[in-house]
Amino acid sequence: MEPPFCVRVSRTLAGARFLKPCGWRCRGTIAAVVKARLHLTFPERLLSVPVVHRLGTDFGLVTNIRRANLEESGGWIILEVEGGEGRIADAIVWLADQGLQVDRIED
Repeated sequence: MEPPFCVRVSRTLAGARFLKPCGWRCRGTIAAVVKARLHLTFPERLLSVPVVHRLGTDFGLVTNIRRANLEESGGWIILEVEGGEGRIADAIVWLADQGLQVDRIED
């Protein structure tokens, strides 16, 4: 997993959005920004683990909780993530390794 780096969102004249490194810990690459919707199912033991926060800090993704239902015995979250496709794929693998059930919602 790559460490997170500082990026800014740039737009081309055609309106396409790109993550562009700003110079701090960056790799000098430009990645297309994609958005994905994920359905995360949490077991009880992971309810107090800040996994959504880790997606932003460890993977450099922008997160947006669209819906959620968390109870003492477990729960689920519909989460939008925005960032590079490779980072999203790495985040999905990491979430599954943590013990969450991850389903990608196709639009």
